[in-house]
Amino acid sequence: MNKRKYYFDFVNELKSEKVHPVYFFTEEETLLKDKAYKLLLKKVVPPNLRDFNFNLFYGEECKARDVLETLQSPPVLCEKRLVILRNFQSLQQNEKVKILKYTENPIEDSVFLIESGRVNYRTNFYSKLLKKVSTYYFYHPYNEVAAIKFLQSEAKTHHKFFQNNAANLMVDYIGLSYQDLNSEFQKLLIHLDDKDKISVEDIKTCVGISKKNSIYELQNTLANKNIKSSLKIVENLLANGISEVLILIMLTRFFKTLLKISTHQKINKQDSTKVAKNLELNYFTKKFIPLAKRFQINDFPKIFHILLNTDQQLKSASIQKKIILEIMIYKICKNV
Repeated sequence: MNKRKYYFDFVNELKSEKVHPVYFFTEEETLLKDKAYKLLLKKVVPPNLRDFNFNLFYGEECKARDVLETLQSPPVLCEKRLVILRNFQSLQQNEKVKILKYTENPIEDSVFLIESGRVNYRTNFYSKLLKKVSTYYFYHPYNEVAAIKFLQSEAKTHHKFFQNNAANLMVDYIGLSYQDLNSEFQKLLIHLDDKDKISVEDIKTCVGISKKNSIYELQNTLANKNIKSSLKIVENLLANGISEVLILIMLTRFFKTLLKISTHQKINKQDSTKVAKNLELNYFTKKFIPLAKRFQINDFPKIFHILLNTDQQLKSASIQKKIILEIMIYKICKNV
């Protein structure tokens, strides 16, 4: 089975001058798809020739015949024509089959990009398509590493770079959303002006004020068992577009780190500096050391049981997700 390729794989291939005759972009992350479209267009068609050599179709509005006729039209004063078909999943099945047939023998002087949302890759049709074309998966960021890598990449394109922990802090403030991170990064660029270094202070000054609360603040209030403040922060996080699932993920990681710290301190009887070094805690997780002291080791099984039940309820319950999180907060603050 071929290794799955993602946005940064696509970017690296373009940098190495590798352009495929047919691409398939799938999954739900629209911001990275939009960036990939622009990069491919820039690579394939000069700006002054795009009126003649770039065509965009939407699956809900076109027929396969329209797309195929365009692909067969020779480029004008250019080596290749770029054709993008978005919302491929909206095409009728018989129309999709015609597109699939084209991918078996694509035209050399055309580059064809097929885009869809999430589809069932196990079906006979899509399993064939994935075998025939270069496929790239555009997922939402699923952890801090992916989000930080995105920020660092964006900074590099603007000849900027994040100093130690600045990107981590920005992700902590904004959360795991490429759209939100991109919006805040654009504001940050204005704040930086001619500066090329992005510091922690820049993030606190420019980005920190854009959100009423961060998940980091929620972690602190929960550690202090402050129900009122925790409920208010959750309300603000949800109002700012932070998903219930992300809040749960971040809290689970937070309590896992606290358990690791508590267990290590109980066994080794070390001070904070040695604990941070031995557990390889970063700039932010080092701040969890004093918070860990507010819990007993036997508190953590109760907390993880609450978090697990919350996860199950978020996936299946019919009541409002906000209420589920509020119940979770109440239980954590009252039961430990």
